[in-house]
Amino acid sequence: MTGYLYQCELALLELARRSWDDITVEVRMEVLDDIEFLREQTKDPHELLQSKHREKAGRLSETGKDFWRSVASWIDALSTLERLSAGTMPMLRLVTTRSRRRSTG
Repeated sequence: MTGYLYQCELALLELARRSWDDITVEVRMEVLDDIEFLREQTKDPHELLQSKHREKAGRLSETGKDFWRSVASWIDALSTLERLSAGTMPMLRLVTTRSRRRSTG
């Protein structure tokens, strides 16, 4: 439940931030991705946003479940978009409450 509330709050925050520059910005949730921002003319997504909330502190890494679940979701979404329209590829973004693991060396 906490993760879904985080997703809703993040969508509202992003919508408020973007609406200062573009009053026509539209947001959609849980269709192709957690959060999507749509192009005004075509209603195609110009950004797909994955939101990940974790209670425990930890690091986000290329080998973690959250990262690969996001990649899998984007592959599914892009496959659907390819069938629906010939638009440009949306920006893919992952927002998480975890920190990124720093590489050593």
